[in-house]
Parts: sequence; structure tokens; C-alpha cells
Amino acid sequence: MQDTKSLILSNSGAPKPSISESFDASWQADHLNNWQQEYDQISSGQFQGELKQLNFEQMDISREFASQALRQSCYVKRGGFWLGFSQGKQPSKMNGIESDNTSLFWHSGQKEFELVTAQDTVIYSLLIDRQLLDDNTLSQYLNAEQVLNQLPKAKIQALLYLLNRLLNPHNTHWRENCQQKILNDAVTELLAMNSAERFKKPSFARRQQTVKIIREFITSQPSAEPVTIEELCRVAHVSRRTLQYSFNDLLGMSPKQFIKAVRLNQIRRCLFDLNDDRDIYQIAFDFGYFHLGQFSQDYKKLFSQTAGETRLMAKKLAD
Repeated sequence: MQDTKSLILSNSGAPKPSISESFDASWQADHLNNWQQEYDQISSGQFQGELKQLNFEQMDISREFASQALRQSCYVKRGGFWLGFSQGKQPSKMNGIESDNTSLFWHSGQKEFELVTAQDTVIYSLLIDRQLLDDNTLSQYLNAEQVLNQLPKAKIQALLYLLNRLLNPHNTHWRENCQQKILNDAVTELLAMNSAERFKKPSFARRQQTVKIIREFITSQPSAEPVTIEELCRVAHVSRRTLQYSFNDLLGMSPKQFIKAVRLNQIRRCLFDLNDDRDIYQIAFDFGYFHLGQFSQDYKKLFSQTAGETRLMAKKLAD
């Protein structure tokens, strides 16, 4: 009987995703990187599974499918935190705590825990190095073992879309540092949304100074580097909520909207640079757009023309 079929793909400057098909639950448990796992099949029938994995320097991501119900004994070898999404017709349970498709599991990863999944369930996992979390998030979730509910469904779906793109063996467009930064920003934003900490509004002078610092930082960045909310908080020495409040109050837009506008203008400058021979989709990827349909929509909305029309106009102006 064929036990596994593995495929490892690589590209210059990007991590190497791996894909494995398995026909035994224990084999699948043994081949999940940076985990100490033991799987027991608890529903009847032939087991079929698939395991996709991608390992960064400070974060691991995986997508795991199992056709049969499993009881999983789990321990994170890496010593970081586990963030998990259960996607299936029936809910999954972590230490008896139930999660549906619109919530996520969080575990500090420093001790063994149990996960029970139903038939035909997909589990998305992120192992996160504690150094990637800011002090407020770290203190809140350091010893946490919980299900995070009432998170915006659109945010969860956007993160799952991103994970699937990164785990796609045909994804050859992003450099590793871009992937890590965008993924980390999406994760920390989800965690920040779950925070119940009290918020003290900053003074007008503080809000004004925050926006000034951020403006100067973004405009000084190399054109081919995506900018994340985490970076902005670190540069301005403020929390995410302070950053959000400052931009909404002074500019009438969120930091994300401001970053998007700056990013699109940077892309436009690249398209006008005739020495930049990258394909349009590659430029978009380099500036953090993992959804090309969304990029096309955002670009046309801001500039009333497509990116292709901009590049054509640049060539005509140069003639």
C-alpha cells in the first residue's frame, strides 16, 4: 500500500512548501513539523489525509485534512503559541472547548492539550514565536487556553485565504520577508480585536505626533517593502487602538486605508519607471497584495484606470 506521496517545491527567495498525502493517522501525526503528536482514529473507515506545511524562521503554518474523526494529543515542540482554525461540517474541541468555523483556538503551547476533530475536517495551524507578539498581546495570551469567538468572519476568511495562497505549491511570487510580515500582521490584528482592555484616548498633541511619525516612516521606506500595522505601532511607540484612533480622528481614515493609499501610489510610481521590468502582478505581490482581483479593484478605484493602462501611458509619455 502506498503510504505517502510527497512534493517539495522551491523558488528563489521564498520558503519551501511541502505537500504530503497520507493513508494512516499516525503517519500524519509523525510528519507534522515542530509538533509532538499522537493521533487515534475514532470513526470507522479508511483514513485519507493531506498535510501542507510551510516553515518560516519565526512562524510555521500548516493545513491538515483528515477524512476520519481523530483524538489528538498535542504538544508544541517549538515552544511558541498555537493558533488554530477548524473548518468542517461538525465543530472541533480543544480540551472540551468547542469551536465552529467562525472562531479560532488559542493555546500557549507550553503543555500538552487534546484536540478532537470530526470526519472531513480541515485544521489550519500557526505556530508563533513569542518574540513576534507585542508586550500587551503577550501578557494577555501568555498562559491562555481558549476559543476566541465573535471575531469578524471576513477577517477570518481573509486570513484563511492568505494561508491557502502561501501553502499553494504554485505560489512563486512572494519573497520570504514579505510573507512573514503580512502573515504576522494579520494574526496580531485578529488577536487585538479580541482584546477587552480599557482604552484611554490620547491627547490631540499625541494623536498629531503619531500621524506625523507614521507619515514620515512610510514615505521613507524602500519602495519594494510592504508596511504593516505592527511596524507602525513599533515606530510610533503606540498601541494598535491608539494608532487607529489617531488616524480616524485626524485623517478620517484607518491606518490600513492610509497604508493602502501609500502602497498603491508606490506601485504607480513603479509602473511609470520604465527601468522596472517586473510584471504587474509581481509588483503587486511585492507590495503585499496577495489577492490580485482586490489589487485591480483598489487601483482602478483610486486612479480611474487599470495598472495596465498606467504602464501603457508611461510608455507613450516616454516616446
